[in-house]
Amino acid sequence: PTEKSRFHGEKECGQAHPAGHGKRRCGRSQTRFPQGGMIHDFTVIGGGILGLSTAWQLARRHPSSRIVLLEKESALATHQSGRNSGVIHAGVYYPPGSLKARLCREGAAATKRFCAEHGIATDPCGKLIVATDTTQLPQLQALRERAGANGITSEWLQAGALREREPRVRGVS
Repeated sequence: PTEKSRFHGEKECGQAHPAGHGKRRCGRSQTRFPQGGMIHDFTVIGGGILGLSTAWQLARRHPSSRIVLLEKESALATHQSGRNSGVIHAGVYYPPGSLKARLCREGAAATKRFCAEHGIATDPCGKLIVATDTTQLPQLQALRERAGANGITSEWLQAGALREREPRVRGVS
């Protein structure tokens, strides 16, 4: 059993906080275990991409804090986080100027930067969006325009160039 306190007990917590942040009601959650056990400033539940990212950001923003990450499985990222496609999305489908488009662009740039800084290989192979018949060409052109408005470069491939790039894909140009 744990006891969580938003007040760090009845006394001021005495820890460093951002400017304008009250010491007495600091909002940090301390986990207290009985008989003088462990005390943590932050408890993160879940060792997937969101939990790990949250714990990492907390550690960066509060370097002297004590963080515990709880995961029910024997390894991290064993559920949805471990089943993703590994694609760094460009944001082709999001409306230009939308929050989703901006966050996708920023997230892609941050992911590429993180990988470069930590020696994680990436394969910027691009994405093929294919019209399989001529009735889909206006939609394909609209996607290309949307991509351009979102700062994404694209290349229009003729059917022959498409076959060279991906021999098993059939499309029209």
